Amino acid sequence: MDNGRNSTNEVKADSGNSIGTEQNMAYEEPSPKINARLTEQSKIFRKKVYKTAGNVYSAVGFAIDVPVMVEGNDGVVIIDPCESQNAMAEIMEQFRSITQKPVKAVIYTHHHPDHWGGVKSVVTQEQVDAGECQIIAHEDFEAEVAKMTGLLSDIKVGRALYMYGYLLPVGEEGRVNLGLGPCMVNDEQQIIHPTVSVGKEYKTSIAGIDLELYHIPSECVDEICIWMPQNKVLHVAECIQGENFPNLYSIRGSNRDPIKWFRSIDFMRTLPADFLVGNHMRPVNGKEEAAAHLRDYRDMIQYVHDQSIRLINKGLTPDNMIKELIQLPPHLYKRPRMGEFYGTFIQAIKLVYSINVGWFNGDAATLDPLPPKEAGQKYVTLIGRERILKETRDAIDGGEYRWAAEIISYLIKKDVHDMEARSLKAEALRHLAYLTENGPFRNWYLTQAMNLDGKFDEVKKALPDFNGPGPYLNSLIRLQAEYLWDCFRVKLNGPKTWQVETGLTVCIEDENLINDLEIRRGILEVHDAGSYPCIGEVTLSKLSFLLLFTKIKTVEELYREGQLKTAVPIEQVTQFFDYFDGFTSLFDMEFPFA
Repeated sequence: MDNGRNSTNEVKADSGNSIGTEQNMAYEEPSPKINARLTEQSKIFRKKVYKTAGNVYSAVGFAIDVPVMVEGNDGVVIIDPCESQNAMAEIMEQFRSITQKPVKAVIYTHHHPDHWGGVKSVVTQEQVDAGECQIIAHEDFEAEVAKMTGLLSDIKVGRALYMYGYLLPVGEEGRVNLGLGPCMVNDEQQIIHPTVSVGKEYKTSIAGIDLELYHIPSECVDEICIWMPQNKVLHVAECIQGENFPNLYSIRGSNRDPIKWFRSIDFMRTLPADFLVGNHMRPVNGKEEAAAHLRDYRDMIQYVHDQSIRLINKGLTPDNMIKELIQLPPHLYKRPRMGEFYGTFIQAIKLVYSINVGWFNGDAATLDPLPPKEAGQKYVTLIGRERILKETRDAIDGGEYRWAAEIISYLIKKDVHDMEARSLKAEALRHLAYLTENGPFRNWYLTQAMNLDGKFDEVKKALPDFNGPGPYLNSLIRLQAEYLWDCFRVKLNGPKTWQVETGLTVCIEDENLINDLEIRRGILEVHDAGSYPCIGEVTLSKLSFLLLFTKIKTVEELYREGQLKTAVPIEQVTQFFDYFDGFTSLFDMEFPFA
């Protein structure tokens, strides 16, 4: 609810025009194949730089993230340099039309790549090493980056391709916007590691700007907000998740604690803000509106939590809880900036159930059910293939698209290659996509429809970068060495090593990292060097280890090239590394997901 007061304005370029006003990466043309509310949401992502309280600038619409520049006496602070080096370079051109003052600090509000991927378009590693610029983040930032880009990289990359709609064209039959921003800009991401760590709170002054940073666990456990007391501007990070209902559960695969989230907002309410800026939002202007927005946003989260718990205690399961609650109270459901364009009420209800009660719904039949394929075969035998096909066609003709997608799934579970069934499910999912106002839901419906239609092979040829371990390798390169073993550990093939007991000392020479790696009947345990009797030692660089880890290169190739040194017989080293899985691309994942 931007009230248009003069203290928050679009910045004018030297020509007198608003910066980037006519450009929009989101699709904003009306269409019967796009929910009208989603189309309206696209309009807020037109490229603009907003000026708040005289010296705070928000770059909206250039990427999924909204980088913020705070201008001080002799320098500037950049908050969250978005996901893309190219997009951040464009943003810096706009910021440099405002001031040429040097960048004195970069703040990462949390570990998601859309908040740091473009940092090298802001400052160089050499400038940071020379002490010219600080990189500030929460003390858990590095560990959280490791978890996302290492431990769960395969599945998070795959599910992100669905959620963000990377494989879809922009337009009425494809990607419209992400709800959170126009789209996720996909190009090279690089990181500069933090030089200053924030605990519960951290106060500093940079370029004459007083900054107070506070830990506010919410969307991420390492989230920090930034309070600027001189002009009463509060950067809410992603604790206020754009202009949307929050993604308490992300279909990419992330659970968030709603109690911690609304309590973090309660802390921010104690700061007397006249203005709010944030990661995925236009500024909020005015003390009353800032206070009301924080209040209503936290009420939205508490409502879904408390009411879900109330119904859990009555014995209701998630689907019945959704039917009972229907939606938020009208004053919240209809409030601007809180639409279900990114998160949804139904996701939140299922999240509250899951984190409080777990996966079991209380029905003993679900404790140890038949595997999907076997169940599918029995349902098809019971109902009959032709009857299922007719029921699905009738449901689509009658606008019952959810039922159509559900009933036809039994044929696909029975036979994943049944193209007639796949085509019907794809048709039902496309109809669901055209109706939803939720950007991620739309992207997932349409991407899965593309897969069902058998078009992934074409995409695989057209987009080789998504096929192999290249993006995974780039993610791992960014990790600090201490987190590499955690990533390696979860790649061990347990059943393959049930009878294996062996060990290898691995020295990553350029990172000063040396450990004994013990494979012990299905698990990998990492020991300090010299504390486990190994078959010998291999020495290689971090890059060479990662090339081996991702199976881009073999032990023999690295040995021949002089990149791997060892006195252990090469066949034994090869056997050791063969016990570990490589990267699994989107196109090689199990069908119900892929």
